[in-house]
Amino acid sequence: MLTRLMRNFPLRKKLLIVTVITLLNLLLIAVMVNMFFGTFRVLNMLTNGERIHLRYFQQGVSGFYQWKNQPESYDIDQAIQSIETANEMAFVFGKIDSLAINNNKESFESILFTVLNEAVHNDPANANLMAKRSMIFIRFKDTRFQKATEAAYLGSLTGREIVRVMKQLQTESNPVLEEELDNLIIKINEEYRLFAVALDEVGIYSQRLLNQLMVFIILLSAIFIYILSSRIAKSISQPMQLMVEKLEMMSGGQFVDKIPVTTADETGQMIVSFNKLQDNLTEIIQNTQQVAQGNYQIDLVPKSDHDQLSTALSKMTKALALNAEKQSNFDWLKTGKNNLSELLRGDLSLAELSKKTLSFFADYLPAEWGTFYIYDDDDKLLRLLGSFGVNPEGIQSVILPGQHLTGKCFEENKMIYLEKLESGRVQISSSLLNISAHCLLITPLTHDGTTNGIIELASKQAFSDVARTLVEEVAEGITIAVKTSSTRVKLKTLLDKTQQQTEELQTQQEELKVANEELEEQTVALRENEKRLQEQQEELRVINEELEERTQDLELQKKSITDKNFELETAQKNIELKAKQIEITSQYKSEFLANMSHELRTPLNSLLILSRDLAENRKLNLSKDQVDSASIIYQSGQDLLNLINEILDLSKIESGKMTITPEVVTLNELAQSVRNNFKHMAEEKGLQFITKIDPELPQSVITDKHRLGQIIKNLVSNAIKFTHKGHILINFCSTHQLSFRNQHLNAQNSFMIAVEDSGIGIAIEKQQQVFEAFQQADGSISRKYGGTGLGLSITRELTRLLGGEIQLKSEPDKGSVFMIVLPIEIQQVNPTEEAVFEEYPKSDKNDPVITEITEKLKQIEIENISSEEELFFLPDDRNNIDPGDKCLLIVEDDLKFAKTLLHQSRERGFKCIVTGSGEQALLLVEKYKPDAIILDIILPGMDGYKVLEILKEDATTRHIPVHIMSATEVNLEAMQRGAIGFVSKPINSEALELTYKKIEGYINKDIKDLLIVEDDSNMRTLIRKIIGGIDVKVTEVRNGKDALNLIQENNFDCMVLDLGLPDMTGFELLRKMQALDQESIPPVIVYTGRDLTKEENTELHKYASSIIIKGVKSDERLLDETALFLHRIVDHLPENKKNMISILHNKESVFQNKNILLVDDDMRNIFALARVLEERGMIITEAENGKVALEKLELHPEIDLILMDIMMPEMDGYTAIKEIRKQTKWEKLPIITLTAKAMKEDREKSLMAGANDYLTKPVDVSKLLSLLRVWLYK
Repeated sequence: MLTRLMRNFPLRKKLLIVTVITLLNLLLIAVMVNMFFGTFRVLNMLTNGERIHLRYFQQGVSGFYQWKNQPESYDIDQAIQSIETANEMAFVFGKIDSLAINNNKESFESILFTVLNEAVHNDPANANLMAKRSMIFIRFKDTRFQKATEAAYLGSLTGREIVRVMKQLQTESNPVLEEELDNLIIKINEEYRLFAVALDEVGIYSQRLLNQLMVFIILLSAIFIYILSSRIAKSISQPMQLMVEKLEMMSGGQFVDKIPVTTADETGQMIVSFNKLQDNLTEIIQNTQQVAQGNYQIDLVPKSDHDQLSTALSKMTKALALNAEKQSNFDWLKTGKNNLSELLRGDLSLAELSKKTLSFFADYLPAEWGTFYIYDDDDKLLRLLGSFGVNPEGIQSVILPGQHLTGKCFEENKMIYLEKLESGRVQISSSLLNISAHCLLITPLTHDGTTNGIIELASKQAFSDVARTLVEEVAEGITIAVKTSSTRVKLKTLLDKTQQQTEELQTQQEELKVANEELEEQTVALRENEKRLQEQQEELRVINEELEERTQDLELQKKSITDKNFELETAQKNIELKAKQIEITSQYKSEFLANMSHELRTPLNSLLILSRDLAENRKLNLSKDQVDSASIIYQSGQDLLNLINEILDLSKIESGKMTITPEVVTLNELAQSVRNNFKHMAEEKGLQFITKIDPELPQSVITDKHRLGQIIKNLVSNAIKFTHKGHILINFCSTHQLSFRNQHLNAQNSFMIAVEDSGIGIAIEKQQQVFEAFQQADGSISRKYGGTGLGLSITRELTRLLGGEIQLKSEPDKGSVFMIVLPIEIQQVNPTEEAVFEEYPKSDKNDPVITEITEKLKQIEIENISSEEELFFLPDDRNNIDPGDKCLLIVEDDLKFAKTLLHQSRERGFKCIVTGSGEQALLLVEKYKPDAIILDIILPGMDGYKVLEILKEDATTRHIPVHIMSATEVNLEAMQRGAIGFVSKPINSEALELTYKKIEGYINKDIKDLLIVEDDSNMRTLIRKIIGGIDVKVTEVRNGKDALNLIQENNFDCMVLDLGLPDMTGFELLRKMQALDQESIPPVIVYTGRDLTKEENTELHKYASSIIIKGVKSDERLLDETALFLHRIVDHLPENKKNMISILHNKESVFQNKNILLVDDDMRNIFALARVLEERGMIITEAENGKVALEKLELHPEIDLILMDIMMPEMDGYTAIKEIRKQTKWEKLPIITLTAKAMKEDREKSLMAGANDYLTKPVDVSKLLSLLRVWLYK
């Protein structure tokens, strides 16, 4: 009965019944889930309360111990209050059962809300829920819940004991109480652990109970729904199954009888629709059979607007018709191409080619008229090659490119097509001008981008698209045929010419044959002449006999000549002997100069060391005049050393021992170097300093850069020296207008450097003399200007050495022009013939010793300048700076750009101080302590790099952010020295805006961000401990991928990187960082424990700001480098970290208590060096020769380093070093040789003997101390 009832029900009602029953079951499940969800919320709140309780307890204990260590830094009452709060929370939960029984519902909820307000998120509803669920646990007397409350109650009791002990310790310090406190803390931690475990067990039990109830409810609901659904499904499936069977028969291609309708529901309606579908498919099959037979004209009428099948079949029919048409066109094109290709095969002349091509188009397209033009490359015009359908006399035989449509088609290399032309109305300017046509087609013949001809076709009917396509596609093939035919004609012409030349050659051979026959006749005639000569010879014999008598007379004369020759040979031997004597004299001269160098350097060694020591005035026991006197002694010694070096340079050149090292020298860089070195010297004398480079010159030349620099230095120094007003011009120019004395030079292979001045000039009669050694124009110059007269002599010889020549033009009181003419590319020298002399220590303005003394003298003068004498570069804000103002120092010597920066900075709220001098900048930093600095590199006097170095070496200024703006290229060196950025001039507004944003970011950022990339957690902790502080926020990652992500998302001020990472090497990370936005890349400090190869070290310096190898003082260096790049104020660091940095920057600390063995036979040297070294804390042991040195080493095994002289009596330095190295215990003992010998072989001998380093006398103390630092550190 139920089945019959269901059969007539609509499907919607059947499904609605199932849906309602299902929703009721889901509602029941939801009620159960909500109840258990509330239970889990309570458990989560209890767990959260346990965490909050633990936090209060830990805060209290931590605060108590902080109070105990530093009573003034923490409030003990606050710590005890935190523990009491934790105890109260534990007590309430521990007694929750008694509180629930002894209080009404509202009071119980109030207690929970008051004590556990943080655990219930300060929500009374949560407190209400907790009270209800707690009552459930209490009523069911759940043992797990009781176990948790008992653990909490015991914890509260222990907590009260802890409070009691802390209060006692607040008043008195008692070790017994401290021990009791530690035990109570251990006990309470165990009790709270048990409490946490009990809470977890309650949660697990609740979860298991919920799962069981849910499974039971779901199973019960599923059984009921299944029974009901099966009945409904049966009422639907029976009629559907019958229809499926019919559909399967249809799918197999069998059309059956219609299905009878037995139900009134949707299934019955579906059967009716099925019967209609069967009728429609039968009709479509019949139409499809018509299409398959090729009848594309049938018309399928859709049954409705939504009849997609009929519509699709109609579209398919049309598409098949279109494809058939396309295939027909394709076949037509292919046939046309093949037919034309067959026609053009073979050796056709151009006329035949034209005729066959036009005939093909006339028949195949078809076309009624046509012309064929070919391009004449010699005459640059189109010539008529062939035509059809027209009178040749009525068309043009020659057409220029661009003339009419034909010429236009040739120029534009594009097909032209015109149609619907009416005779008498449209005039066609083409080769078919007088012919009536309705359509015109002109196509270019093109191959490889070159147009070789034009084909023009006309017809009374329009050319179809496929016809135009055919013409366009076969055009290239016709062009190739035309070029092939033309080439064939040219080859035939060449072959004919070759045959003609062959015939001429045969004719010439015939002529040669005739000539040979004539020569044979001449030979016969010569033989006859020979006979006549023999007869004449007999006559001559008689004459010879007469001559013999005369010969005897001549022999007497010969003897006389022989005697004279002997005298000449004797004179020649005397000359050779003189030459040998001169050679020996030259050798003695060289040996004398070398010995003189050694003998002069030895006393100079002591003189320079002691005078410098006095000038430094370390004990501050000398007056200013005494310090000045010592400085003058030192400077005089340096002048004497320069003189010795110049004499030796000249000696090397004369003896041929000085060679050259060719390299690529960029002229722009050379000119810039000259400007940097001499411009400020000229400007100090009020001279205009100019450099010019001829644009015709190559960008670089090949020569010896060092020797060329020496030549320019000598000439420019002389020009400045002898010029009091006017200008100095250094002109790099060509030699087109110059006459050469050197036969190997010409205007094509040479260039010239002209040094022009407006100085005192040189008289003509003195111009040759100035190039001789020790010669000047006159004695008064030597007295007035000083100097030895060697400069120009060395310059002339160096110029000859470089393959060039020197010329001079000068007039007294008008100035001089010294012209150095050099080859653009000097001949390469043999690499084995390197220079045999080392470079002597030069004494110039960059000498560190002179610089240091000069700086001190300048400082003394600067300190004496009064405030009224302070120079103002621009009117700025230095007298209007108040506390709290942002102060910016601008160091820029370009007045216009300095004004621009001043204006831009003021607009951004900065108070500005402006100067154009590096020295003045240091004084202004000391006086005003600016918040930031914008610094140019190229400055008169002290350059920007030196200013930056001094600022970053000073602990009081190293934190000031310095941004570089310079015309030089971006230089990593500036970033490595601590600059925050580098912008190259000219600077656009965007770059300037970014610069100010970066400066303001550094000024306003109190806490700096540091990124540590290290896979070892212990090492990360150590680095954080070394660097960390309240002013640094440290972020740590252990792999390269995370580091890249953080760098893109954050702006870090510095990054510490280890090279060994799990996912990539440090090198790969640095390379990937370079692909990021350069503004986001922080300074990188590589902190690694591995030894780096030379190549690795070079690559790292491209990316990293600093490289630190873990080892001695690596912690101090890491702290110092990060402090530099984080711009931390050293005085604000903790005392221990300040001391670490201070000790690191104290370069003298490495010398303390180091044992030095000083080996020298000259007591003056021993005294001078020992005094300098002992003042720096070193312990000196002396030995007068190598033998004594070995004895001293045995007596003093604590020796840290040996300073070894070479030339000594009994045992020289080489032998002593070899003996030392024979013993294993002294294999690694550092040995530095000190010698007055300046030859390269001396250095090589020292290193081969076993020395670690080499230093020439007189000893430069700065270089000696630098070497000692290196080897004593190692």
